[in-house]
Order: sequence, then C-alpha cells, then structure tokens
Amino acid sequence: MMPLGSQHELNLPFEALFQASPLAASVSRQRDGCLLAVNDAWLALTGLTRETALGRTTIELGHWADAEERQRYLEEGRLSEEVQTLRLCDGAKHHVRLRTTLLDANPEPLVLAYFIEATREYEAEAARSQADQALRDANVALQQRVELHAAIEKLARVGHWTNSDSDQDVVWSPGLFDITGIEPRDVLSRKVGRGSIHPDDLPAWLEAREALDGRVVEFRWTRPDGQQRWFRTRIGQTSVAGNPQTDFGVVQDITAEREATQQLAQQLQLLQNIAARVPGIMYQARLRPDGTSAITYVNDASHELLELDPAELQTDARSLFGRVHADDRADVIAALTRSARDLTIWRHTYRVVLPRRGLRWHRVEAAPQREDDGTIVWHGFTTDVTEARLAAQKVDRQNRMLETVRMAQARFIEADDKRKAFEGLLDAFLSVTGSEYGFVGEVLYDDHGDPYLKTHAITNIAWDEMSRRLHEQQQSGGMEFRNLKTLFGHGLVTCKPVIANDPRADARASAAGRRGRPPECGQVDADQPASGRGAPADRPRGGHHPRFDLAAARLGRPAGAHLRHRRHAQEGPGTGEAGKALGGRRPSRREVRRGRGRPARR
Repeated sequence: MMPLGSQHELNLPFEALFQASPLAASVSRQRDGCLLAVNDAWLALTGLTRETALGRTTIELGHWADAEERQRYLEEGRLSEEVQTLRLCDGAKHHVRLRTTLLDANPEPLVLAYFIEATREYEAEAARSQADQALRDANVALQQRVELHAAIEKLARVGHWTNSDSDQDVVWSPGLFDITGIEPRDVLSRKVGRGSIHPDDLPAWLEAREALDGRVVEFRWTRPDGQQRWFRTRIGQTSVAGNPQTDFGVVQDITAEREATQQLAQQLQLLQNIAARVPGIMYQARLRPDGTSAITYVNDASHELLELDPAELQTDARSLFGRVHADDRADVIAALTRSARDLTIWRHTYRVVLPRRGLRWHRVEAAPQREDDGTIVWHGFTTDVTEARLAAQKVDRQNRMLETVRMAQARFIEADDKRKAFEGLLDAFLSVTGSEYGFVGEVLYDDHGDPYLKTHAITNIAWDEMSRRLHEQQQSGGMEFRNLKTLFGHGLVTCKPVIANDPRADARASAAGRRGRPPECGQVDADQPASGRGAPADRPRGGHHPRFDLAAARLGRPAGAHLRHRRHAQEGPGTGEAGKALGGRRPSRREVRRGRGRPARR
C-alpha cells in the first residue's frame, strides 16, 4: 500500500490537523471501506498499526459484521447520534459515536470518519436506563402497595392519620375518610377531624392524644348522615425521614364488634338468669394432663347447695371436695376418675356436710369430653336430692314396717305363746327402726281410770344387779309401770310420741330414772291411743319424730287385736266392748267408773 497522496496524489490541506486530532479518524473508500489513512488516535483506540490497517477494508478488520451492515449505516445511520457497537481489535466490542462525512474526491468518493469513545457513556446510559426502569418499577410497586393498603383499610374498616406541616391540619388516609363518612381531601383541619367525636368521649380521646402512649380508647363518632359508629383508636409518635417527630393515629370501626358484644352480653345475661333459677348447680370443670383441676364456671346456686361463693370454687376446686362427707369422698373421687378414663357420664349420689344446713344428699350428672391437649372437660349439673332420698327411705321403712306388722299379725293368730309372739314383734320393730332396745306393752286402766303400762316384751337393759333380778322376775308375767311422772308416763298421759335423746337430763324422766339409767341409753316412745304401746330406744344418732310415724300408727293394732281375741275367748261377750274400746280409743274416767271399757285387773 502506498502512503496517502503518493499513489492518488490527494491534496489534503488539513493533513497535519488530521494527524494531530485527539479524535480517532480514518479515511476509506466509500465503495468498499478500504482504509487509506488513519491518525495516531485511531491506532491507539483500535490497537492496530498502520501497516496492519492501511489497505484493508473495515469489514476485513471486523469493524462491521458484513457489507450489508456497513452499507445500511452509510444510508441510514450516519446522521444518527446513536452509539454504534464496533469490533475494533481482536473482536472486542467498542461502543463509539461515529461522525461520518462523505467526501466527493477524485478519482472516487471517500468517507471521513471520526470515532468518539462512548463505552463509559454507554455504560452510564445503560445504568441510567436501568435506574429509570427500577424507579418505574418501584413507583408501580409503591402505587400497588398504596392501593392495596387502601383496599385493606377499607376491608378492615380501619384508617390512619398523621400530622401535616401545619399545626392546625392533619392528613387522613382514604380508609379513615371512608369509615367517618367525611368527603376525602388532601388535608383536614383538626377542628373537623375532632368535631364528630361524642362529647362524653372527647376527654378520653384528648388525654390519649396528649399522652401519645398508644393506649386504647373507644369512642363514638357521628357521621354526616347522622349514623353513630363506635371507633377504637391508638395514638403514638414515631420518627421518619425529614420529620423526627411524627404524630399518628390508627382508627378502627368496631361498631359490629360492639353490637355483637352487646348481643353476647344479653345472651349471657339470659343464660345467667336461667342458671340462677335452675334448682341446682350448673358448672364446667377441667382436669388438666398434669393432674391439676379447676372449676371454670359455676352458677350462683352454689351459695345454697354448697354454702360456697362461686368465686371461691373457681379459685380453689378443692373447696368442693371439702364439703363432701368424709365417708363418701373416696367413692366420689373414684367415680370421677373412671369418668375421666373411660369418658363416660359421671353419675353419683353422695353426702355433703354444710356449715349451716348440716347433712345433705347431692346427685351429680356430668358429661366429659377430651380436648386436643388432653384436658378433660365436664359440663355437669348437681341437685339436692335430700328430700327425695328421705322420702325413699321413708317408703322403704314403711314397706318394712308393713311387712313386720303382717308377720306380727300372723304370729298373733298362729302362736299359742303370747310372750313369744310379742318378742318376735319387738325384734322386728327394733330391726326396722334401727334401735338397740325397746318394749311392747299394753295400756291398762286402774279402778280410778288412770292408765298404766304392762309390758309383754321388753329388751333386757338391766344395768345393775337389782335391775337384772327385776327383769328376770317380771319376764314371764310382764312388768307394770304405774308411775306417770316418767318418760313412759308422759306418753300415757299425753298420748303423743316421746323423744328423749338425753333421758338423764330430760325433765320428764323420773328422778330415779335420771340417776340410774346408763348414760348411753336414749329413749323414743311411740304412742297410739289404743291398747298397744311400743318404744324403740337407743337408736344411733338419736331419734326423731318422722322416723316413728308409721310405728306409732301401726304398733297398737296387732297387740289390740291379739288381746281382743284372747279376752273374747276367755271372758265371753261381756268383755267385747272393753276390747273394742281398747282397739279404738282410751275410755274416759266416767266410762271406767260405769264399768265400760275397764279391763280386768291382773
């Protein structure tokens, strides 16, 4: 290749300027891109030597991918300011700006090209483009979050506010405008923002606003349409960029919650009213896996049935078992344990001892269920069954007494030995009443019409030698009690049951009886104004009137029937009226003096 101007004798008046230019420059043929001249800056940019570059086309050097790309640039892109990507050395890409001028030279057109290194510019532009895209993405994401936040506030019926640049204004979120019913605007005056708070609730709100401690305040708000809503708010302060002290508040519409709470309170009050009037204890009890127990609910019936306050039972469940009778406590716990183990209904009847009402009978029925953590929960009901229990016992006693009377009547009719028949009656009578000793006798009247008692069967309760001899002497013929100033006599005179659980201190007992009777001996006389009299005594825990109602009603009849039968057979029809009187009522003194109803003296 010949130097520029030697072969083509080009006249370049600015050759010196071309060579000294700091911008990389080249001259090439327009038709094929063959390089005819390059300056030092071009050689530095491309890393080539003149010997390597001159005489070769830019396509051969790899600046362009092919002739079509170079031609397209000359036709369309040479006037563009866009950065071009060329492979100037060893296929490495360079980002450059090309300034291309077509020269109408002789003998053929040439191309003058200046290269400006644009790699850093390209990278900066790419970085800026990426930053712009990232900013656009961030703006989109922020907008999405803002819209999502607004949707969340609307769905959750919440809103928030922050203080603005002005001390008299605040900035509300869309959600706050929505729940308050105020028309949205960029800023809102504090006067408007507080103006619809209920006057009774405003002091509490202002205290929270002043404190900025996040306390919970519930207040009423009147919307522009007149509807009243319940709001819950927390007010605090935080630091944000550009404003180190930003006051803010979060407001939640709790109207639905408040209404539900009121309805629940009404339902709870209804249940409490029902529970208060249920004749029994309603409760919920829990047995935890660690063995501890708690009563989590109990109605007010515990005041009467256990004489315990519900709060005391909920604080310490052991107080319940403290009321259970000591003899029944083990069975109660065992039944409860079986219910927890087998998840079966807990049904049990047991006794409790109350400070005021004493011994009572309770019946419990509770259904267990096991929770996920292994806790057993009972929902149960306890009732006082004392009256039913006593009634059942009374019926049982009546049935036993009736059976005793039936057997006694059969013995009276069939037995030839009167004493053995009465002794059998006495044994049965003591068994029914749960007594240790007693007697069966006949009420007779002396010539003066005064009653006295003649026994036909009596338990041996002799307490000294003299009383033992007396019992042996009178066993076959019967003992006569004529002193009316005794417990026996009191029953004869009044014709009423005599209950004496402490005979030694009883004023109705004789002086001798109070001195001589063993201290453990109690007496209960059951009287019927007829010919028969019986008395069970020394019953455990003493006697009481209802225990012997049936005994008093029934005891005299078999004795009277037996005696009437015997007298009628032995004394003839003349004594029939006496037996009849003995079987029905006590004859008056006048009747006795006239000879009516007076039994034969024996």
